Amino acid sequence: MVWDRLVRTTHWLNASLFLLGYFVFEEGEDWHRWAGYALVASTFLRIVWGFTSTGPARFSHFFPRSKTLQAHLSDLKLRPFSRGGLHYTFDHNPLAALMCFFLWFALLSTALSGWLLTLDYFWGSEVMEVTHEWAANVTLFAAGCHVLAVGVMSYWYNKNLLKAMLWSRSGSQSSATENGIQEE
Repeated sequence: MVWDRLVRTTHWLNASLFLLGYFVFEEGEDWHRWAGYALVASTFLRIVWGFTSTGPARFSHFFPRSKTLQAHLSDLKLRPFSRGGLHYTFDHNPLAALMCFFLWFALLSTALSGWLLTLDYFWGSEVMEVTHEWAANVTLFAAGCHVLAVGVMSYWYNKNLLKAMLWSRSGSQSSATENGIQEE
């Protein structure tokens, strides 16, 4: 699995901005708001790239279809704990693709609810504050599941998936090989 520079940059930027907004920046403060605005810009950039890129980042390349999802789930049932036994693809597996789309939705929901709190209509609205908090908590939970899944799938695939998201230099297979990841 090899990701281009824009995918890796938006991935780590979104992760950093969300974690800073959640754990470091005080709610309602300027830094918290600006982290949210930057997160929205980064997420929209990634979404646009998903429609316009030509490599593995293109949505049509990894959009989960029911047939591939069923095949992947069957593969998981047949080999639940066998290391290196799962069919490895050079991009997202169908469950990972679903998680990508869910995380983008959760990030944008968190940002939208936070932005709505800045408007006069929702200023001080307890319902909107709870919505924003709930969206942020769901996003954090999904991000935790994502990190756990990367670890589990790295073990099952016998591939270092984190390394691909950190150090890939291009979308080529030669770059993947340099990073210890090979297509099967």
